[in-house]
Amino acid sequence: MNNKTIVGCSAFGLQDHVLKIDQETLPLVLRNVIQEPLILADVVLPDNSFGEIQAGKKAKDKRVHSGLHWPVQARIKEDERMSRVPVSCAWRGLVAAGDRPVRWDSGKGSSSFLSAILAAHVTELLTQSHCRPRDTVVLAIPDALDEFGQDALLRDLRKAGFGNIQLLWRPVAAALSWLSAVDQNNAFAPDMDVKEHILVVCLGPDGVEMTPFRLHREQCENGLFVIPVRDRPREIIPLTGFDWAANIFQSAMPGLEIGAFWQVFMNFPHIWESMAQRPLSEKKIWSRQDQWRFWHPGEMMGYHVPTTSARPNHRLRKLLGKSCHILNAKSIGPAVSSQDDLSNLFKDRLQAIPGSRLRGVIISGPLCPQKLPGWIFSADQELREAGIKKPSQASPQIDSVWLAHDQNIWGHGCAEYALRLDRGEPTYVDTLPNLSMLVERRGEHFWLDLVKAATCKGGVPYKPESICGKFAIKAGGKRLQVYLRKDQLDGGRELEWENGGEQEPFPGIDQKITLSGSYDSAITLYREKYKEEDHDGEVLNYIRKLSDHLFGNPFRRVEFSFPSVAHKDISLDLNLEIRPASGLARIELYPSNVGDRNFLRGGRILMDYATMRITDPPPSPKLGWPPLKLIKVDPDASFLNYGKIQIQQYLNTPVCREDLFGDRIFSVEFEGAVDEVKKILTEQRIIFVNGERIILSPPIDQDGCAGNAIGSVTIDRVATKVENDYHNIPIHYERKFLSRMSWLFAKTPDNLKRGIRQYLSSERGDGRDWLYMVDAAARSFTSTEEFEFLYAAILKKINTNHGTPFPINSSRALLRLLTLRKNSPLAMKRKEAKVFTEKTVEIMEQESKKFSNNQKKYPKFFQAALLFLYLLRFRMVDQSFLDGDNPEDRNLFNRAIKCLRTGQCFFSQQNIAGDTAEKIVTAIELFIYYEGSDLPADFYELTSDEEEEEEEEEDDDDDDKGD
Repeated sequence: MNNKTIVGCSAFGLQDHVLKIDQETLPLVLRNVIQEPLILADVVLPDNSFGEIQAGKKAKDKRVHSGLHWPVQARIKEDERMSRVPVSCAWRGLVAAGDRPVRWDSGKGSSSFLSAILAAHVTELLTQSHCRPRDTVVLAIPDALDEFGQDALLRDLRKAGFGNIQLLWRPVAAALSWLSAVDQNNAFAPDMDVKEHILVVCLGPDGVEMTPFRLHREQCENGLFVIPVRDRPREIIPLTGFDWAANIFQSAMPGLEIGAFWQVFMNFPHIWESMAQRPLSEKKIWSRQDQWRFWHPGEMMGYHVPTTSARPNHRLRKLLGKSCHILNAKSIGPAVSSQDDLSNLFKDRLQAIPGSRLRGVIISGPLCPQKLPGWIFSADQELREAGIKKPSQASPQIDSVWLAHDQNIWGHGCAEYALRLDRGEPTYVDTLPNLSMLVERRGEHFWLDLVKAATCKGGVPYKPESICGKFAIKAGGKRLQVYLRKDQLDGGRELEWENGGEQEPFPGIDQKITLSGSYDSAITLYREKYKEEDHDGEVLNYIRKLSDHLFGNPFRRVEFSFPSVAHKDISLDLNLEIRPASGLARIELYPSNVGDRNFLRGGRILMDYATMRITDPPPSPKLGWPPLKLIKVDPDASFLNYGKIQIQQYLNTPVCREDLFGDRIFSVEFEGAVDEVKKILTEQRIIFVNGERIILSPPIDQDGCAGNAIGSVTIDRVATKVENDYHNIPIHYERKFLSRMSWLFAKTPDNLKRGIRQYLSSERGDGRDWLYMVDAAARSFTSTEEFEFLYAAILKKINTNHGTPFPINSSRALLRLLTLRKNSPLAMKRKEAKVFTEKTVEIMEQESKKFSNNQKKYPKFFQAALLFLYLLRFRMVDQSFLDGDNPEDRNLFNRAIKCLRTGQCFFSQQNIAGDTAEKIVTAIELFIYYEGSDLPADFYELTSDEEEEEEEEEDDDDDDKGD
């Protein structure tokens, strides 16, 4: 910093404070330039859009909406908007708004953003303090203020002429003030591994904050510094000083007219003095309807301080809500005293960092009491257990509670922060926000984290490496719309659910939304269960409001605008820069290839936050291939019950036994035990519960995992014995053993998979063995190299099969790989994909010639159609595959479309399964044209063929497998 004057500013609307440090003099002098009285500050909005916002003394001198009975414009009406804005309420509104721009409507044809209102108040404070635009100003802000609010506030302050201004979290300012006053070299443990922390309590008119800070030691040229580590807040605490004050006054003097209520709230210091345990001021003149009285509450206000709630005051919030909807909140749940609320919060925060020693508690803010309050007394045991050994202190000391009631440590901490930055000294460590952007890869959506690090140094910009090639603007495009997902605070809890206490308009939905657990899950539930019947959108709007209230909506849509139309598809890289407490992240896109950068005309393409809108999570992309169909496993692992004896028998049965002559021979009991294990892994089980017929899901999934941990351990034990048994398996039983135990899927041991490969390589066995082993390979193979081997083996078999469609075992193996293994298409060559598809279309053509009104089922047609559909997953590798515009595939594409439309025409006329069959054919065609989404749930029922299912349940007596 080149400036000679540093300014620390606390401007939350009650006893605001400006502190200056003049670096032109040595030693440094700290001057309290302004310290406002204990009366709420306010601003007055203009009567028209061309007027100026009045703040400070000018605002207090104006009578408009002051609560007086006369003149008329001074009167307050509960059902009308106001042009007078309490500063602390504006701060609360800006925090509660999150990343939504919120205005205050004066009701006189003008409105102002809350950020502009606060900027006017801060500007007036700084101007009255004779601060110059070139001075370095650090302004304290609430700990939960969103980056959007920070950005708006900085922008409005710069418009007012204060361009050299920075923001600092209020609890961090308090922590820095305390740390600068204690002996850092001797007070803290020298061991860097020792965990220590402090707890900062901020009691402001705009809100209550209780923030634990882990302590971090950092050595620099000027010595050892112990600095706070800030975690992002979990919630907005639903307690405010202004609600507390309104509740106290309303409890002490119920039934007053709104004007008298407003005067006491805005213009008299006595409530605030009672809350801060300070001597009461002199009497004030009080306008009561058509007469004047003296106001002096005496000691009665103090009696109500601990017993009154600090949650939203209904009367005040209703009044404020007329002008600013975000403030129209009601307290939810039973009334809780401020002492109970603060006590519970305080005890919770004392336990926030387990395994760490608490080195100090700092109570700060204009509402900080002069004596230790009851809510701290109630945590005496917890304080001692955490590490606080000394009683409360009036000055900052280690291992004690500091009541900073007569010191404005927020402004002092801001100045200390600026001084450290000027000297190149450590300030604090901040936790970065989570921010991700939706990208599409191989037809699938996933969220890409833009912020790679967890923390960064306060006051220092964070610039991660560029994200290359993840974005693109299409030819002909000038705007790129993207989806963001960002952190959400648990901030809606002070707001009452607008439907609370009323009958559910849509019975059963509330519970389902609550159980969904997140906003995106709730919207997904709507799309799956309610969208088709929700013609007027009422259900959607209800679910949006309820899920936003419960979980918060983290999804935003925003645009990048380019200077000209893209002449081709242009790949884009992304740069990001973010600085703690400095507003929104700076996100820039630029072409990946240097040759494409003329497209920008020398400009920079930054994310336009002005276009940011709240949105629902994006729907699944329209697909050019179907999703995986993974095996849904029995969550109860019921096989542990019905198959316990058989599994244990296998585990206890050796491969060989000794005969009467002492020779080792193959055990018939072992073969029977293997058959039983295979039956447990494959046989469909039906049970009856209270007379209801239930079909159990398979015992293991494609990864060989059971539905619970005990079941998975049991499968692992079986797989280990299978691996050991294979060394002793005789030749005549090897193929059958490999086939049966490949039903372990991905848990099939590697030595068995090597044996399967030998059969497929024609190194052993006959043609029938190959057919069994191609099925076994599809179940057990999991690596890219194994997939490549299997595709080559199937292709070789096709080439030696005299031009006929490939065996059912081959098509079944391909389908199993493509439905169960995500990366299976990546191992496929284009030549293989095309040959497999050609053979599949040949089957479809042959089967379509058999369409007849006398036949009810066409499983082979639908089997081939299903394989054709899943062969489209090769588009993950080559998106032009089976594209009608691709000359290489045009003929095959047209044959497939003709086949499907023939089926569509035929099945639309069928009475049996006609509707389902027609939907299936239509769905497949949509995938071909990159318009797919979901498959009909009963697709697989039409592919079932009892004869072929029996083939896969093979035994040695079958002679005609698969051909």
